[in-house]
Amino acid sequence: MTPVFISERTPGENREDLWELLQACNMDYLNRLEWLIRTKTRYGGDHLYAKRWTADDEKHTVNYADIEPAATRSAATIQKILQVLCAGHDIQAVNFTIEDQNRKAFYSLLMGLYQKEKRYIDSQRAAGIKKSAAQGNYRGRKPIRIEDTKLMEIITRYNREEITAQEAAAALGISRSTFFRKLRHIIGKSNDLKV
Repeated sequence: MTPVFISERTPGENREDLWELLQACNMDYLNRLEWLIRTKTRYGGDHLYAKRWTADDEKHTVNYADIEPAATRSAATIQKILQVLCAGHDIQAVNFTIEDQNRKAFYSLLMGLYQKEKRYIDSQRAAGIKKSAAQGNYRGRKPIRIEDTKLMEIITRYNREEITAQEAAAALGISRSTFFRKLRHIIGKSNDLKV
């Protein structure tokens, strides 16, 4: 059984471009841990960054008057305050001070307010999209148009391994993930193509 930390950050056995990813790391077989160590790619779901400590990272006091005008909405102001709090710095204002003794209480209060505001904004956005769709105005993002003959030619060349997925995507003027979506769509229509 593969740990989730590794499985969600490494390519699966059934991935279409698995051999290209392995060759990029000079590997002849899939060892997920080894691939994770060797690869230069970064997992898009990671929000954790390890940063070397510098003297600028010393704890200091931030003036609330410097934070407040930097954001136009209350959610953005709260977000900036939370960033300062999570970095371990103190906040000094005219009427209050946030420091180590009360940091947890302020964090809980501000995070609750921030999440409530974000939920409200998301619900307003969803209601606006629903209203526009009911009026016939919103139809989502339009799919990228590609000539069928050109698409079939590129897919055929890709299946013959004359070009890589990246080269095929570049020739069509789309991203690699869009190329694979188009490829799966075509395969769904016709089962005589090999992939």
